[in-house]
Amino acid sequence: MRNAGQCTYQYKLFARPRRTTLAMEDVKSWMFLGGGGSWAYDPEADGTRWTQTNTVVLRSHLAGPFLAPVVRWQLRRMTRQGMRTAKRLIEGSEGA
Repeated sequence: MRNAGQCTYQYKLFARPRRTTLAMEDVKSWMFLGGGGSWAYDPEADGTRWTQTNTVVLRSHLAGPFLAPVVRWQLRRMTRQGMRTAKRLIEGSEGA
């Protein structure tokens, strides 16, 4: 977690190709107490619908209302960037 601390991500459910979940463990962070995520993969006619849900628990309940929008924005930005990269690599359009 760049600039926010360290943790270990532990898979809790690995039921591919349907669903995966993980949790943050051994969290050493000034910002986070914990969190996790889940991913669902649903087949569709022309591919797969992928749904991601993230949860983070902020360390400070006082700063939470101020930090939450920034954390939400950052998670959304990083996820979208990662998915664009994955799509480009999967579809073989690295040079495009």
